[in-house]
Parts: sequence; structure tokens; C-alpha cells
Amino acid sequence: MEKFENVIKEQLENDDDIEDIHTSLTTLYDKLNISPAFCSSLFVPILRHCMYNDELQNSQDIYVATLNDLYTYTLTKELNFGKRSFVTITSFISDLLKARNNIHIPYEKYHINFNEIRIDNLHYTLVIATSTCSFMLNFNSNRMEINLNMNVLSNYLSKLVKFCEVNNDISNAITQNTTSIIQSVIKNHYIKFNQLQIETLIYNLLVIFRQKNCHPSNNVANTLNCILQASFNIKIRYPSALASITNSVVAFVEDNNLSDDVTFRALLNVSYLILKNYTKTPWLDTIISLSQQFDDLEILREKASLLLNYTNSNVFDSQDHMEVDQDDMHTKFNFNNVLKCPPFIYEKLMTKVGPIIDKMVAEDTTSIECKALMAKLIEISIYTDNTNIMTLCQDHMETLTEFVTRILLKDPSLAESVAALFSYELPQFLHKYLRYALPYCIFKTLDEELLLNISSILETSKDELLENCAHHIILSLLLEPESSVRNDYLTRLQKISNRSQIFRHLATLKATKITTILCLTLGNPKLRKQSALALSEMKKAIFKVATTIGEYLSEYFLSFLTKVSRFISETRTKSVEIHDPYALDALKEIMIQLGSNLNEHTPHLIKVLQAINELDNFQPNALLLWETLISILNDETLKLNFYGIINGLFHLLSFSTHSTRVSIADLMQKLLDRQIGLTNPRFSDLPPLPNYKELIGLKNYLKSRLGQSLDAKNQVAQIIRNLNSTDDVQILFELRKLDVSLNNYQGISTNASPPLLSRLLYLAQKYASNKEISSLVGICLGKVGAINPSIIGIKTIDNDIFIVRNFKDDNENRVFVCHLITSHIFPAYCAINNESTYQFFHYAVQSLLKATGFSDKVMMRTKSSRVYKAWVILPPSIKEFLMPLLRSSYSFSKENTSDYPFFSVATSFQEWIQKWYSCMAQVTTGSSNRIFEACISIVAKGVIDVTTFLIPYLVLHLIISDMKDAVDQVIEEMMSVLNASASSKDDLLPGDMIQQCLEVVVSITEYARKWLNNIKNTQRIHVLQTEAKHITLFLEKIPDKTMAIAAFRSKAYPQALMHFETYCKGKNGELDPEILNYLYQIYTRMEDRVDLIALLKENAKLFKYDPDLIFYEEVGDWEAADIIYNESLNDDPTDISRYTEYVDCLKKWGNYETVLSVAEKAIANIPEWVPQINSLRIDSAWRLNDHHVLDKAVALPMKKTPEALIGCILSKMRNKQQLEAAALIEETRDKLVHQLAFQTAKSYRKSYPIIFNLQLLQELENAQTIWESENPLEAIQKIEGYWNSNYVNIASKYQFRHNLLELRKAAFFDIRPKSNVDAFESRLWLKLAKSARKAGNMRYAFKALLKSEQLSKQLNIAERAKWNWAKGFKKLAIDKLLSKPKEYRTNADAILLSKLQTEDTAYLNVLETRRYFNEAANNCAKNEKFFYSWASFYNKHQLNELGSIYHSVKFSAIALSYGSKYYYGTMSLLINSWFELISINERKLSESDRKNVDYFLDKANRIMAKITETVRPYQFCSFLTRLIWHLSYNNARVANCLMNIILSVLMTYPSATIWLLLGAKQSEEPFIKDRISVILTRAQESPQVASIIKDAHTLVNELMTLSNYQILAGKAVDTMDMGTIQELYKLRTLKDLKVQIPTETSLYPILPELNSKEAKNSQVFPSNLPTVKRIIPDFAVMKSLQKPKRIAIEGSDGKIYKFLVKSNDDLRKDARTMEFNYAINSFLKKATESRDNELYIRTYAVIPLGPAWGLIQWIDNITPLKTIVNDAWVAEGMQGVSHITASFNRMKDMLERDESGTVFKHEILSKCPPVFYKWFLKCFPQPDQWLASRTRYVKTLAVMSIVGYMVGLGDRHAENILFDEKNGDCVHVDLNMLFELGLKLNVPELVPFRLTHNLVDAMGIQGYKGLFTSTCKITFNVLLKNGDALTSVFETLGCLWALNAKELKSSGITKFLVKETDKQKFESRFKKRPEAEASMHVEKLIKMAAEPANLAKMYSGWAPFI
Repeated sequence: MEKFENVIKEQLENDDDIEDIHTSLTTLYDKLNISPAFCSSLFVPILRHCMYNDELQNSQDIYVATLNDLYTYTLTKELNFGKRSFVTITSFISDLLKARNNIHIPYEKYHINFNEIRIDNLHYTLVIATSTCSFMLNFNSNRMEINLNMNVLSNYLSKLVKFCEVNNDISNAITQNTTSIIQSVIKNHYIKFNQLQIETLIYNLLVIFRQKNCHPSNNVANTLNCILQASFNIKIRYPSALASITNSVVAFVEDNNLSDDVTFRALLNVSYLILKNYTKTPWLDTIISLSQQFDDLEILREKASLLLNYTNSNVFDSQDHMEVDQDDMHTKFNFNNVLKCPPFIYEKLMTKVGPIIDKMVAEDTTSIECKALMAKLIEISIYTDNTNIMTLCQDHMETLTEFVTRILLKDPSLAESVAALFSYELPQFLHKYLRYALPYCIFKTLDEELLLNISSILETSKDELLENCAHHIILSLLLEPESSVRNDYLTRLQKISNRSQIFRHLATLKATKITTILCLTLGNPKLRKQSALALSEMKKAIFKVATTIGEYLSEYFLSFLTKVSRFISETRTKSVEIHDPYALDALKEIMIQLGSNLNEHTPHLIKVLQAINELDNFQPNALLLWETLISILNDETLKLNFYGIINGLFHLLSFSTHSTRVSIADLMQKLLDRQIGLTNPRFSDLPPLPNYKELIGLKNYLKSRLGQSLDAKNQVAQIIRNLNSTDDVQILFELRKLDVSLNNYQGISTNASPPLLSRLLYLAQKYASNKEISSLVGICLGKVGAINPSIIGIKTIDNDIFIVRNFKDDNENRVFVCHLITSHIFPAYCAINNESTYQFFHYAVQSLLKATGFSDKVMMRTKSSRVYKAWVILPPSIKEFLMPLLRSSYSFSKENTSDYPFFSVATSFQEWIQKWYSCMAQVTTGSSNRIFEACISIVAKGVIDVTTFLIPYLVLHLIISDMKDAVDQVIEEMMSVLNASASSKDDLLPGDMIQQCLEVVVSITEYARKWLNNIKNTQRIHVLQTEAKHITLFLEKIPDKTMAIAAFRSKAYPQALMHFETYCKGKNGELDPEILNYLYQIYTRMEDRVDLIALLKENAKLFKYDPDLIFYEEVGDWEAADIIYNESLNDDPTDISRYTEYVDCLKKWGNYETVLSVAEKAIANIPEWVPQINSLRIDSAWRLNDHHVLDKAVALPMKKTPEALIGCILSKMRNKQQLEAAALIEETRDKLVHQLAFQTAKSYRKSYPIIFNLQLLQELENAQTIWESENPLEAIQKIEGYWNSNYVNIASKYQFRHNLLELRKAAFFDIRPKSNVDAFESRLWLKLAKSARKAGNMRYAFKALLKSEQLSKQLNIAERAKWNWAKGFKKLAIDKLLSKPKEYRTNADAILLSKLQTEDTAYLNVLETRRYFNEAANNCAKNEKFFYSWASFYNKHQLNELGSIYHSVKFSAIALSYGSKYYYGTMSLLINSWFELISINERKLSESDRKNVDYFLDKANRIMAKITETVRPYQFCSFLTRLIWHLSYNNARVANCLMNIILSVLMTYPSATIWLLLGAKQSEEPFIKDRISVILTRAQESPQVASIIKDAHTLVNELMTLSNYQILAGKAVDTMDMGTIQELYKLRTLKDLKVQIPTETSLYPILPELNSKEAKNSQVFPSNLPTVKRIIPDFAVMKSLQKPKRIAIEGSDGKIYKFLVKSNDDLRKDARTMEFNYAINSFLKKATESRDNELYIRTYAVIPLGPAWGLIQWIDNITPLKTIVNDAWVAEGMQGVSHITASFNRMKDMLERDESGTVFKHEILSKCPPVFYKWFLKCFPQPDQWLASRTRYVKTLAVMSIVGYMVGLGDRHAENILFDEKNGDCVHVDLNMLFELGLKLNVPELVPFRLTHNLVDAMGIQGYKGLFTSTCKITFNVLLKNGDALTSVFETLGCLWALNAKELKSSGITKFLVKETDKQKFESRFKKRPEAEASMHVEKLIKMAAEPANLAKMYSGWAPFI
């Protein structure tokens, strides 16, 4: 195929004859399946070919034929490419016209130099292009999209017409083509011309019309008529000019004796338009006179004549002029609009309709006369503003139908003509009006032959016709008022049907339709009585048992409501035909007749009444209906539907007049009185009343009656609970209340925000189609604010449901259908405003209920049935909605389903998804078929939300069912979408068809992966292996690269990354430029700067990135990066990507001035990128407060980024365009909420940027509200507190905080009048300065600081000092602080000075700092930070050793009394300093030194003796181990202090501390053992504590027995039963103990940052922690050497908790390491960078219960690295770990001599391919989870790697590192080889931590060079910063890591002292070092860890090859 395509290309390039090219193409069409994409690409080359053709004049026809054939082929093959061809042609015509007017067209666009083209060739090409365009529009016009480049077309049509004014052959040809184009776009409604365009077209066409020597064909006149008949009422800007040219055309017509009806019709039409624009038409009498010869112009002549007479009499005065004297006439006429045609003219014309029809149906009227009369009816239709012909004749349709019926046999041709008058074929006409034709035929003619003829025309039999149309017959009979006539009708019916019981038969057969129509006729006063009688007759005919009229009508009420809905739709749209004009009156009558039966229909009725509210002038009717409804409903139904009813009344208020509102207020009071009596609510529980003056009295009444509302905090809590409702109206009201509450509350606490944010995010997705709810969600999210994801834990609501049994399980089907209805169909139903759609929902729900057994009343009433159980758990609002549908009988006619392919031929996303769904649903079978087919009615109505939800389930069903052909077709369809996406060069925008289709395809694969993940997590993978295999194979059939590109284009970046990485793994990790470019974009759009920098570093040459630039960006030196960017732009000024990167750099260091100049330069260099660049300009302009540039920029095209839209809104606000600003805010908010609803990643963190932008919009609204208030200054003062708290809670990334502050500055101050706001603005500038300084943006920081000082008129010394220090001006910084007067020195100043001195001691005397602290302490209130800093100062700068140590004790104790924000540092200082004094006291000292030591120790002991009075007991919990160890001191006073502290903690939190104390009670240190016993004895004075101690003691003793129980050597045991073991009998029988299960949660408190003044014993542990209910008898025996036992404990909460009981192992080592990890986690959470990166160590509870045994909390779902890799190798047929180990041992000598690691790589690693990455694909098939788990893996591995290095953790073999199958966490176990004991092993461990090739490969394409290295550096810096606190963790038991238990016992050591060498080496690692040095050190460690030469020398059991 490529060969033939190249031939065509060569022919065009070689300028071959066009006939040869046409022949070649024709051959390809006929014989080969040539690519439509290729064909589409040929249009420009062919047009280029013709422009350079010297013989073009003679070749025009062949060029046109070539292009037309090309388009025909392309369009029929693939619609999208046909559309592209049309766009190409229209754009080319536009550019031809520009070139003709000497406008430059860039050569690159078409590779044509238009300046070289001869003007004749340009004109001939224009003829060819317009001819092709005309052909395109007329060929298969129904498939052309309205918005397809039509704006370009509409812009150049008038220019084309103007061009045609020249009188020559070319212009005549173009005229012919142009008029054809105009007629086509008007007839097909492609373009909605504006009034100016129409006026211009008319004028130019008239100019052409009057050309001399040119006899205009009817084509020009026809075009004028086409335009004018579609545009009667346009306002002409220059009517005099149009009158003048028309006058000259009339003269031209007279001079040339032109005489045809088309010409005169055009002139009459133009004249009529001119008259309507208040301008005289002196020629009109002449035209009217000359046109008398044409009978078909009679109606138009009369209309023009009537208007002429009217204007002469009423508009124009007697003066002879053309223009109107507006001064005289302005009171009578509105000259800004066209003259409204006087009603009498239309009435006059319409009065002719009746006589015309009477004449038509007369017996003596001939066929020819009838057709002439019909033509007159058409004329009347056209000239009464295109009144529909059916509307004109609606009162005569019965007459006309009887006429058609009468002449069917006599003159069938005439009958067809009458039908055609109404745009019907004869069968269609008869079918529509059978209600007249059939009764006429049966009751009035009794002509069986005629009846048979009608049956034949309708292609049915007589009997079928009678049955199918029974309702027409029965209704005609029942509504006949005369009983004798009725009897006669019945006799005739019996005779013609030959059945005596025909009436009952037909009545029963069409009971629904007949009853519905009779119900409707109840509204007609003339037929009401007869209809009531008819309904009674119908009831008797249908029901054999006695039934009330209410019960009877209830059966058909939904059908009746459908007809009422039709009336509403027809009235709203001003339909030409109102079928049931009395529908609302009928509704009221039926509601009354229903009585109590109305209750079950309330939800459906409310929906209808809300629609009636909106009908113009029907509000009184609506009010009457609401009143009727309220009066009939019983109490229970009223309560259930209260929100819906009150919302309906609120809704009605907005459409009503004052008098109606007063009546509504009265009704609302009655409703609320009744509701209050039923529910006894607070005022705040009621829906907030709208702000209407008519409701003021009602509000006051309710407040006085109901009293006070809830306070704001409790109000929000209640709202959060109520947002769980399934009632959409209640959700709406709760959101309104939340909106109001958030206004009053000014934000909510971080504790309350997670559940609220979680619920709001869920509602955004669930109610995406509900505009009102989704808008309120956006408002509330903006008001709650973008709270930092790192400080709150938000669990998104996962509402996924999984079909596991493939729709073969009835219960599962019911669950699915209930979920489908509750979560998707019902919200969509509530959101629709189109009444005609209701019945399609009703049909779908009715069918779904039947499909799942809900329709069986007997089963529903059997309470034991599963159907009933499923029914009762449905929410009440859903049940009420469903109840009438349990017995409804809607029907739905499905269209014939199309066949594949769909995407390539679809014209819209909706068409594609509908047809594809219908086709797939058709091949389903059984239950699945009933479910999916049921939903086709909704799918057909374009309910996209429901369809997109169903399609993944439908596809998965086909896959699991192994429908191979169907699945192959599905894959082919998906691939066509994926390929179209991949081949598209343009960015896919939201709403674009390909983008929408792509999102559906991606959602299918995502659901398939979710399904796999779900069955794995629910342990059903073994049962569903076959199904899982089918799905896996399905996913594998989609190429990774294709899927990756598709996912990228649909913005599913995690999925794109997953597939790109998998694709690259298949190519041995090779990265081609295309993949690298995608990765670059993915990292950029995911804001993954770490991996982006790593990618750029590794591929700098490919990306043309300067290595220095990468370095400067990495370290944040944006000023230096600026210089490099500026230079690079000079090399390639057209590189848009480099421009955007440069602008991003400039923004990061606040250089917005340069952004503006760069933007101007870019616009000049790259004009096609104006929208993108202009957005950057808008963003900078508003930040710089440059309103001149801003106002100019917002008027230009832009890319609507949030920042640019903010600029637009600010511009509107500043220019007092408040309505436009509000509309723009609403539009922007709606787009953001839409993004929130449909984004692929549902997590709060991923949603954060959107929520942040919603907050910015809210800030804009707040600003406007405040400045429109009576006292803006007071309002700003109130909101400033909220600003401060909100700012603290915002994500700490600079971009967020800076943007928020910038916006507040602009919205509250820049665009406002400057009046007494300097202080507020100054504080805002100061925050900007601080934020910029912390981000390293020193230029902006200094600018902001100066601005702040300028506004406050005083220097900010502290901030200046910080700025100077950061810039390296350290001496200046210190001097600034010291220059501050003593009386103004603050705590913050002292803390800052101390911090600066700690960083560099060269510039300040320590005494000066101490003095500064003392002065600050005297000046202001103290806090925890101040005393912590003071204590730290004394600890670091020991001027007087003993005094400094004492002051460390003193100030640490005071700091702890304030709170626990600096807990680990402060508590470590307190304990270490105290025991340092104790340690000094134990030395051999001189008498004077002894006295001095005793003095300070005594003071310290007095503090510690009373410490429990100021420091809370919970603050000692985490340090209890260290306190217990210090009990070993032989110092009674110290011991008493410690015992009091420990006792205080035990008495306060006995359950949390008892485990630790019982373990310490087994200590080998006598002092500890005895003193713990004393503490426990004293604690038992409390009965409650005593019972806990007793139970704990019993349990521990029995667990010790289990620990010591010996498993026989060599016996293979997996599980054992305690019941079979005598020694364990008591453990098995323990029940209901009062001791809590020792989990992490119960052992480690969560400390509040501030101590409560009221309560010392805060709730630091969760309430209701589980206690031990019983021990599960079965326990597992592990296979390791010591054979530890895994037990299970059932908690009081019913959950099972597992623990490992270990023996012969000193768990105190593990416990202390875990304590160290807890401290690290605390510091990681506090440090900004680590918190934002969510760094942590995975911890678990370790409970030492003696020197050599204890418990370890068991973690489920974790697998050792060795097992994962070994299983993968074996599964792929490779050698397992044992074989590789053997090989490794055999080569050990060679490996040890291999210094380069070459042998290790080639001989060992070559046999050990990396496979660990596959574990993530297997365990986390869902892309979001895959990326999240992979990220958690890298981070937890990195954190623990650095922590392990810092404590010298060894023994990291492949079984001691495990991975969590639920989230990817890396978990380390066996943490007892510390202080680099690994180096002392027989085979030393040479690596600082494990970083083998499997671990590196699983990190992704970047390996360890991205996230891993970055995380290591962050962790390392956090550890260095908190070194003192961390090293103190190991001070108490340090020697235990150096000596094992036997060595301890034999050495006789009674006091544990850390070995000095170990201690020094350990502490040296925590010494602070410069950041650059720390970074290099981490990189060195990583290199050492991954170095093959080092790994080669590791012990084989360590498995360095894994």
C-alpha cells in the first residue's frame, strides 16, 4: 500500500498531468483499500498542484472531480478524516481570499509562496475550492457537524459574495458555487449567521443582481429568498443603503423587463424587511402591481401590502423622506429592534386557512384546485414567520383526516399530496391521525373495503388494526355524549369485528392508553363529566373484582404523568402543537381522585410539579397543585418527601410574581407547621429559607417558635452526617446549609475536615450531572479550603462494586442493580430537566427490577426471601421512587443495532457510545442480557454518566464469558480509538470526541485491573483462576506502548507510566527519544520534579538541556537558570516548550516583569501559540498589578488556565463588571468540579490542585463581598484570623502558598481603593516575603519585605536578619538583631538569635545570646518553643557546665508543661541532662566540686520530684523504657522520683504501660526488678488498675509457658491445637480479660501539641481499644530455627489480632530500634519536606516480656524479598535461589578477587534477571495503586536504608526485608544487629544497606537516581537535624548490642554502659554537616550499596544476587 501511495506523491511532486493523477487515484479506490488518512492528506498537495498549473483554466473540471472523488472516498471510509478534509478546504478558501488581498500567508502552512502565484490561477483555484466545498456540504449533509470549521466558513462567505460583484466568467462561477454553499448551510442549519452577516450578504447579492449585461439566474434570487425566509426579523444597521440598492434593482428589473416569480418574490421579501426596519419603500406599489400576474405570490403580496398600509398610516409622516423621525415616534416604537409585525396582519392571513380547507374538502373541488389551495396554505405558513403548517391547520385536522380517508379509494394521489403538506408519507399521516380516520371509517361510513384499504396502507390486517388502535375506537365510543349514538356505534363495532364482546376485549387490550387519555380529558370542562363516566365504565370493563376509582387510577398514574410531562415540554418549547392543553387541570382532578393512593407516587409527582414551576404564566397553577399535594399526603409520606416539597416551593418562588409569592409563603408556613409537629426540629435543622421579602415574616415566626440553632461547629458535624443521605434534595439543602455555616464559621478544624472533604469529593463524582449540587460542592470545597494532604488523612469513598460471578448469581445481580439505581440512575434522574426523558428512565428501572426479581409481589411480601431483604435495606427515598415501577408496564422500541466498526464512522461521542453499548448488550445472554438490555432506553437518551459506568461491566462480562468473537471486536474497537488518539498531533481537549472515547477505553482497562486487584485482595483468586486468566489475556492484547500513549492523552498519567515502563522492560530497558519525551511530559504534568530532574540529567543531550541548567534548577538557583534560559532562547526563538520552561523559571524567582517582555517576544516569534503565551502574560500582569497590560491581554485569545482566568476575573472586578466577574467565577468553578468528578485518580492528594483553585475562586468572591459591605475594614479585620489559620494549613509547597498570598494581595488590595488598609496589606506582604525567602526566592523576598516596611512605616528587623543570613550576610544579620532595643526584644528574636549562633558561632558571643534570652523573657509571654530553644542553648553552649546542665533540666521541664510540639527533643534534654548531673555526682570529686554538684543536683531533683504536677503523664509514655532502665541507679532519691513518674503513668494509662512493666519485672538487674515490683504493688491500691495488673500477669505467665514449649526436633509442624497440649490448657481457657491487646495503637500515644489547661489526662489513646476476649486455640509454628509460635487473640471488638511469640531472643534490642523508628517518624512528620513527601518507617509493636522472650505484632500480607524473587524465577523456568547460591559459593574465591565486579555481573547477575518489578504489576494491577505502591516502596526502602546506616543495622539478607502486598511498604524485621556488628562477621557486610539490582530495577526507569536518592537525602537531613534526641534513645541500653546474654552474665556487669568506641562512632554519624556535604555523602553511600564489587564479596546467604 505504501508503494502506491508513494506513486501518487511522486506524481504530485513531479507536476504530472492532473488527469493521470485522477486516473491513478480512481484505480486505488476501486482495487485497493487505500488509507483514508493518506487521502485526507492529499487535498493541500492537489490544490498546490493546481495553483502552479499553467493550463489551469482548461483543467478546472478535472481538479474538481479529483477533489470530490477524494472526499467521497475518504468520508465513506472514515468519517473523521472526511471532516478533516472539509476543514482543510474551508481554511484554504479563507487563506486564498487573504492572499488575494495581499495578506501574508506563511509558506510553512501549505508550502506555497502565494506571492508567486498568478492572479488568474489564484481565482481559478478559488473556483475549484468553492465548487468542492459546495459538493462537500451537499454530499451526505446529514453527517456534517455544525461546529466543523463553520466559523471560518461564515466569516468568508460575505467576502466571496463581494468578490462576485465583478462581472466575468470567474466571478459567475464563484457566484454559482457561493450561492449553493449559502443555501446549503442555511437549509441544514450549519451556521447561525449574525444580523450583520445577513445584512452584508443581502446587500452584496443585490449588487450582483443589478449588474449590467448580467442576467442573474434564479440562483441569486433563490439565495436571497432562502436567506430572507429564514430571517424575517433581523435588525438592519443601514436600512437606507439597503433601500437604495433595492430601489436600483427594481429599476434594473423594469428596464430589462425581467419577469419571473422568483425575482419578484425576492424583491417583495427584501421590501418587507426594509419596511420592518422603519424605512420607506416607494417602489413597493410598483412591485405589487407587476407581480399580480403570479397567483403564487398572492399571500406575500397581501402581507407586504398590509404592512405598507400600516407603516404609511402609523409610522411615516407626510414628509417625503426615507428616514423615520425618531423624536416623534420613540414613545410608540422601539427603534433598537425591528418593527413588530402588527397581529392583525397575521390574523388576516390566518383567517384564510379555514375557508381554504373548507374549499379543499368540498365534494366538487378538483384535484388541481386542491393542490393550488395547499400551495396557499404553505405561503401562509411562510409569511406568518414560518408558522408550522400543522399549527395553522390544527383546528381542522379532523376534517382534513376524514377528507383524506374519504378520497383514499377515489384519488390516492391527492391523498398523498395532502399528507405531504404536513411532511408525511401517506402511511405516516394515517398512522398519526388514526384517532380520526378509524372512528370515521367504522362509525360513520361502515365501509369495510375502506377499512381494508387503510389496513393495507399500514401493512397490517384488519383485526390487527382494530386491536393495535383499539384506544381510538373505544375513546370515540365512550366520549360520545348521546347514549343512543353510543349504542349504535357499539353495534357497528360488533358487526365490523364479528365479535359480541369486542368492547371488553379492546378496552382491556389498551387499558393504559385509554385510561391515560380519559384522565387527560378530565381537564377539559366540556368533557369532564363524560370522561368521569367513561372512566367508571373502563374500571368495570377491566377489573373483575370491586376496585375503588383511586386504586384503578393509581395503576395508570405514571402513564398519565408521562402525558403531563409532554404538555410541559411542548409548552416550554412553545411547540406548534400542544397535545393536551388541559393537562394541568386534569392533573389536579386525578390527584383528588387518587386520594391516599397518591402517597406512593409522590417522588415522581414532585419531579413533574417542579417542571411546571418554570412554565411561563403557569405559577398560580403550580401553586394550586402543590397545595393539593400537601393536603392529600399522609404524615409519613410528608416527612419522607419534605425536602422535595419545600425545595419545589422554593423553586416556585423564583418564577413567581409578588402576589403568588405571598400565597406560597402562606402555604410554606402550613407545611412547616405540619413538619414541625411531626419531627420537632431545631431552626437550624430546617432548610435555609431563600432571601425573599415575602418570607421575612415566616423566618421570624420560625425563629421565635423553634428557638436557637446549633452552634457552628456542631452544625457542621450534623451536616456531615446528613450528607450520607441518598435523597438528592436533602443533599442539596445540606450543602446550602454547609455553605452558610462555612460563611459563619470561617473554616473548620483539621479534625472535622477529613470526613467532610471525603464526602464532598464523593458527591462531586456522584452528582456530576446535577448542576446545582456539583456547583455547591465546588463552593463548599473552596470554603473549606485546600488543607495540606500531609497533615490530614483523607480516605476517598470507594464506591466500586465488582461482579465476580459474571451475572450468574441472583443475589450478586440484585446488589449490582441496587447500586446501579441508587448511585447512578437515581441521581441522573434527579438531575434531568427534560420531561420527555422520564419515561425512558421509568422503563429502564422497571425492567431492572423485573430482571432481579423485585417485581414479584408474593416474593416481596415474604420477609424471609432474599429479594425482600435486599429491598428493605434500600434507602427510603429510593424505595419510594421504585414502588410505582414495581407494577408499571412501560414499553420501549429498540432501534436496530448497527454492526462494527463504530468509532471510525461515528459523528459524535454520544453516537459512538450508544451504538457500541447497544451492540455489545445484544450479544449478552441470560440475566446479564436482561440487565444490560434494560438500560438501553437510558443509553439511547444520551445519559452519558450511566452509560460510561455500565460499559466496563459489559465488556468484562463478555471477556469472562469467553465470547471470543465479541471480545475480538471489542479489542478492535478499542484499538481504533487508541490508534486515533496516538496519531492525533494536537492536544486532546476535554469534550473532544477522541478524548471522550479514549477516557471510556481507559476506564475499561482500569476496571479490568481493579477487578483483578479485588479478587486478589478478597482471596478469591484461586476460585476465579479461569476468569482472571481471560482478563489478563485481554489486557495483554493491548500493546503497552499504544495503551501508554492513550492513557497519557486521557490524562491517566499513572497508567501511562505503568505501560511505558512495562514496554521498556520488554525492550531490556532501552529508552528511545519518543518514550523519553513522553516520560518528560508525564513527570512534568504529575509535578514529579525529582524524577524529571533525574531524567534530564541522564538525557541532557537528547533534551538539549544545559547540564548547568539542570544543576541550578535542582538546587533552586532560579536566577542563574534565568541567564542560561535567556541564552538558549536566542538559539531557537520558536521553541514554545523552552519559552514555557523559561517562564516557569522566571515565576519561581518572582521575575514577573521579565515574563511580560518574554511573552511579547514569544508572541512575535510564534504567533500560532498566542493563546498559551497570552495566558502567561495575563498571569504576570495581575501579579504585577499592571492593569493596562491585563485589560489588553484579557481581550485576546488565551488558554484558560486557572491563573489566566483569575486575571480575567480581577480585570472584570476592577472595571466594575461585577456580573461578568461572577459569571466567570461560576463558569470556572463548574469546569473545576467537572475535572474533579471525571479525573482518573480519585485521591485527595491528586485532587489537591483543583481544590486549591476552588479556594482561590472563593477568595475572589470573599474579596468582592467584603468590599461591597458597609464596613470593609472591619470585615477584613475579621477575616484576617481565618487567613492566618488557613495559610498554615495550606500545602507547604511554595507554589501554593505564594499563589494564595498573591491572589489575596490582588483581590483585596491591588484592585481596590487605598483607604486605611496599609496595616493589613503590610502583613500580607510580610508573609509573601517570608514564603519567598524560605523557598530561596531572595529577589522577590526582599522586594516584598521592602513593600511591607513601606506600608507599615517601620523596619522588620527579624525578617531582615533572616534574609541577610540566608544571603550569606551573617554578620549583618546578627548586628540587626542586636541593634533592636532591649525593651522590644521578643521570644522569637531570642530563638532566632540562638538558631543563627548554633549554625555559625563565629559572629556572636554566647554570653550575649544568654543575655538576649533573659531580656526577651522579661518582655513577653512565654511558650514551649521559647523554653525548648533556651534549654537547647544551654545544652549546646555550656558556659558553666553544672549550671548549664541544670538550666537544661529546668527549661526543658517548663517547655514540656506547655505542650509536646518539640517533644522528643525536649524530653530527651530533660532526661539526659538530669542523668548527666547524676552521672557527674557519681564521679570522684573534690569537696568544692562535690558541693557544687550537690547544689545543682538537689535543684534538679526538686524539679523532678514535682515534675508530674506540671508535665502530663502521657508525655512520659514514649520515654518509659528509658525511665525504667534508670531505675538501676543506686540512688534512692533519684529512684523515688523515677518511681513516682512511672507510677503516675501506670495509674493514668494502666493498659498502655502494664506490658512494659511486666517485661521489666523480669529484668536481670536487681534494682529494676525490685522497684518495678514496688510500683506494681502501689498501683494495686486502685481496684481498677489491680484487676488489669492481675489479668495481664496471668496472661504473660501463660504466654511464657507457650514460649518455652518445645517442638520436637525434626518434627514438621505447621499448626497445633492448644487443647491437645496439657501445658497450654490454661492459656486456651483465658477469657474476657481486662487487659488491652498490645498493638501499636494501644502502646504508643498520640500527643497533643498544646497541653490542655483544664485536664491533665488528655485522650491520647483511642477510646474503646479492644481487650482480650479469648485466645484462639490453634497456633502456627514458624519454620525458623527457634520455631516461634504465631498466636491469634480475639478482641472484644470481634476482630482477630495476631502475634509472634518468640523465645531465646532478646527483643529489647528490637524494641529500642522500634522506639528509635517512632521518634524518627515523629521528626519526619514535623519536617516540612519529609511531611510533604509522606516519608515514614513502617513500624509494628515489639513487646519484650523478659530478657530472652516476648511478643511481636504480626503483619499480614507481607512477603520476603527472597520468596518474591525466587517464585518469579521458578515460574519463568529459571533456576531458583538455592541453585544460584550454590553457584555463588563455587565461585566465591574468584568473586573475592574481582575488584571491578565484572565477574559478579557477567557470571552471576546474568543468570538472575530482575523480576521484582513484576510483583508490583501482579499485586497492584490498577495503575493508581501500582504507582502509589511503587512510590511507597521506594520511599520506605530509602528511609529505612538511611536509618539502618545511621544505627549500623546489619543482617539485611533477603528474608529480613519484606514487602506488603496491600500497599507496597518495605518492612524490616530482626533489627538486633546494630552498631555495625555486620562488619565483625566472618564474612563482613561491606554495604551500608541493601540495594541489589532487583530493588533498583523495581524503582522504575530512573532506578535509584530519582525518588530513592531524593528520599535518602531528605531523611538524612532530618536525622542530622534531630541527632541529639535520636542518639539519646540508645544511651540507656547501648551495651546490649555489643554483648550477647551469655557474655553479659559471665562478665558480671551490673550496670549497662555503652562501649565508648561504639557510642562515639554512632554519635558521629548524627553530627550536623553542610547540606551539600550531606548530599554528597548520601550519593556515596548509595553508590557503595549498589556497587557490584562490594556485593560480590557479601555472604552467599545474604543473597546479593537477588
